[in-house]
Amino acid sequence: MSDIKPNETKPKKVVRRSVAIVLAITCLGLLAGLVYVTVQMVDLSGIVDLRKSEVWVDNEAYTFPPIGETNWLYTVDYSGYVTVQVKTSTNTTYVEVVYTFMISNTPYGVYYDKRVYFDPANEEAVFPVLPLKNHYSIAGRLEIRVGNSDPLNNATVNITMIYYY
Repeated sequence: MSDIKPNETKPKKVVRRSVAIVLAITCLGLLAGLVYVTVQMVDLSGIVDLRKSEVWVDNEAYTFPPIGETNWLYTVDYSGYVTVQVKTSTNTTYVEVVYTFMISNTPYGVYYDKRVYFDPANEEAVFPVLPLKNHYSIAGRLEIRVGNSDPLNNATVNITMIYYY
């Protein structure tokens, strides 16, 4: 017969306290990593869907002299587009977007130069942009120029620029 009597209990296996602490710390580390990865995935999905944006110029007022302009320089990290909203009372106000995207170690790339004229009925222009700073391209710059092409009169405008990526 067996040496164990019916009323006798089997000895309990005890886990050391240090092993339990290590397991708890490991679980917390894994949970923190999961939260971090989830946040990064949400951030990247916003970029892929062009739901992120940066306001570069927020309804700033300018008065351009005859044949005058101003410009802004930006470095773009992601493909997307820029909207430029100009409120003006003349038809001589323009926005011009210029950039160069070159693929490293090749003669291939894109040179983009587009000018759009505004008038009181046409207040917004949209321009595509490529990333100008990554390991595939030579660092470039995005230049946005807003100006007045009238040789005789000033132009007063309000400008808003938003980059969507």
